[in-house]
Amino acid sequence: MTHFLFLLVYGPGSLFVSHPERSLFMAAGFAILCVALIVRSGKIVAGNHLLLMMATALWIAYSLWECRALQAGWNIRVDLLLLWPPVFVVSMVAAWLGIRSLATPPAG
Repeated sequence: MTHFLFLLVYGPGSLFVSHPERSLFMAAGFAILCVALIVRSGKIVAGNHLLLMMATALWIAYSLWECRALQAGWNIRVDLLLLWPPVFVVSMVAAWLGIRSLATPPAG
């Protein structure tokens, strides 16, 4: 069970290790979703929109960190044990809330 959870959390992260450009695509996706929801609702909703902005900022920070790791030639990435879980969790929650908000008809 522990091995399964480890793969569930850290498995997707392998797509972004040593590829900062992929992280920027994720940041762009969250930013576009956030802007679409703000335009649709006409205001910033504290929960959904701020979480999407936070996911965008985390992906940009992660991309900068990956650039630094590439430049420094780090090949043993213990730092990912601490960095990846928050990025993963915030991204999953933000994506869920963002897509759910987009699929829900606007009130009023």
